[in-house]
Amino acid sequence: MGNPNVYVFEWLDNLINFELNPAFSYPSPMPGATVGAMIEKVKREMQLLQNEIRQQYFSEKGEGSSEMLIVKNYDAITVMMNKTYQHMHHENIEKANIIQVLQTVMTGLQELRNFFKTNYAKYLSTEQALPLVDLMKVRHEIIEKRQSILDKLHATGNGDEVSSIVMDALDDFTLRISAGDAISERETIYHQSIIKDIENYKGQETALSNCPSLHELLVYWNLNSRACIRYFSLGMEAIMKSSESVDDQLDFMRLQLKNIHTLPMMPDFIYDPTYPSMKAYFGDYIVREIEYLEKKKIGFQPNEAYNAEKNKTAPYKITCALSADQIALFLRAAKDRNLIISRSVTAVFNNMVPFISTQKETDLSPDSVRIKSYQGEQRDKDILIEALEKIIETVKQY
Repeated sequence: MGNPNVYVFEWLDNLINFELNPAFSYPSPMPGATVGAMIEKVKREMQLLQNEIRQQYFSEKGEGSSEMLIVKNYDAITVMMNKTYQHMHHENIEKANIIQVLQTVMTGLQELRNFFKTNYAKYLSTEQALPLVDLMKVRHEIIEKRQSILDKLHATGNGDEVSSIVMDALDDFTLRISAGDAISERETIYHQSIIKDIENYKGQETALSNCPSLHELLVYWNLNSRACIRYFSLGMEAIMKSSESVDDQLDFMRLQLKNIHTLPMMPDFIYDPTYPSMKAYFGDYIVREIEYLEKKKIGFQPNEAYNAEKNKTAPYKITCALSADQIALFLRAAKDRNLIISRSVTAVFNNMVPFISTQKETDLSPDSVRIKSYQGEQRDKDILIEALEKIIETVKQY
């Protein structure tokens, strides 16, 4: 039985790195007889590897270690495929007389990869990196379709600025492939879906405003690039400036808030994970604008009667075991998920916080708690999540 600590690809890895490296084998090309013998040896080795992997898998004692073994070896195959691909496109490949061997190796590695996907799919995910040979095919597809995609966007009523947001995203992806960046299968599927959606795109009117539905697709794709955020922000500002009354501006922003929460969004993917999602960014942006406009409508300096009404102490308070920061996160999340229906986030905090105290604070400021909802620290998030999970378990027992 195989030793689970043994690197099963040692012989094959060394073969790819050294004997089949054109930088080393040229100017001494591999003899023809050696080429034939090496091809046969590679084929035998590939068959033995499948058996060795099975033995290692069944030698593992737990599910966690089995998963680690499969993922580690699967990723190693991707690395060897990338090296083989690079060798096959080396400037000295013909002179080295090893192209046939490399082709045999690549075929065998692809079969090994399929062997993993067939037998151990439950351990693999779309987060695994794709081999360069597959990525280059996707790159070629994008480049080949680039002009037709751009023509389709223009033909369905989209200007250069909004069209360039999509084209830049696709161009950046092809550049990353050319640079040899590690790219997951999920990222690849994402960019392929953009192409498919555009090809099926009919130029319908959008639910957000009288604009092409490419706007809705940008939200659906969660394409939160800087250019996209800027495009939407400037567009909303322009519409706001064209509205003369605060009431019209409020109506517009409230409609946008409703629409941004209604629009579907591609699950489990965000174009740039270093930025908030499209919904999170514009949801917060619109809420802040609504709060600003509401204050503008009643005046920035409330009179004494307004202040007295707003800050009066509730006759009865409920003590909550959560801290003010954790209460803030809960109320904001409840509003965002429409568990609490209110005209604005501010209204939620103004109407509920006066009736809540914590174990450390009796009188909480609605404004202070609301501000904290946008400054949540990870520790407070974790505590709130744990509390909600306990509630879920309790409800299940009812």
